[in-house]
Amino acid sequence: MRRRWFVICFAMVLTFSLVRLAQALPYEFELGAGSWINTTGTNSALQLYAIVNPDLDNISFSLSEGESNSFKFATVGTTESWINDDDINPKTATAHIDFDVPDQVGDIIRGTSVGFAGFLSFAQGWNLTWNDPVFVETTDGLKFSIDLTDVGYYSLLWQGPSGSADVYAKIKLISEPNSNGDPPSSVPDADIMWLLGPAVIVLGFLGRKKLYKQS
Repeated sequence: MRRRWFVICFAMVLTFSLVRLAQALPYEFELGAGSWINTTGTNSALQLYAIVNPDLDNISFSLSEGESNSFKFATVGTTESWINDDDINPKTATAHIDFDVPDQVGDIIRGTSVGFAGFLSFAQGWNLTWNDPVFVETTDGLKFSIDLTDVGYYSLLWQGPSGSADVYAKIKLISEPNSNGDPPSSVPDADIMWLLGPAVIVLGFLGRKKLYKQS
């Protein structure tokens, strides 16, 4: 009987410890080689170009819940020699960030580009505003967000296609899956489990002591 109490107490404390360890482990992210920005939707107005960071495929990082990581995603500019009336019409650009880990996960991020011109059209520029963050959820319960920085360029003396801006991406881990693939909200709070652990040990000790006296 005393041995059974000891086994039960040991199993419960071990379970609590493993769950806490699983919650503490960070999740690994690896970017793939298939990321892109499509600016063809801006061709009929403000013509943008985009150059995706060629080193994205070499970027990897680990995140715990609530943590985020930022990296250079692309460089954006315009081929316009002058901001004309047609360039002030809002048009759409789209972007996609490719991941190797999580496997084949990503979403389309849409942005709106627009040019502007000030007094006598000498003060000119452009803006690209993204409709984000985009929230991603994998089949195993992993949840994270993708956020691209809004960019633009402004010049008092516009001199043709000049001025570009770097777009940065921020990945934020919202929640990790547990071993069953369920959202971690279904896992008991780790602090509560660590409070219950010593209590279980004390109960086991008292039970053993009581059985010892009866014998």
